Amino acid sequence: MCNDTNPCQNGGVCQEGLCKCHEDYAGAWCETPKWCMHSRCGNGQDEVKCIWDSEKREGRCECKERYHFYMERDRSCEST
Repeated sequence: MCNDTNPCQNGGVCQEGLCKCHEDYAGAWCETPKWCMHSRCGNGQDEVKCIWDSEKREGRCECKERYHFYMERDRSCEST
């Protein structure tokens, strides 16, 4: 439940203990960009991170340190 000590994130508003999220975000505290939730980055691979630019309202996928893209279509990463 959201409250003053556990607030909603990313512009979400706490209403009756639940976060009402901005249209670009989801999650209990509006912590996850919707763009990142739809397997756009690596189909759940831990090596891939989703970067959301809230000003431009666009996302991109990046490999974590010591990884690189090997299948651009799937946005998958492999160890370097």
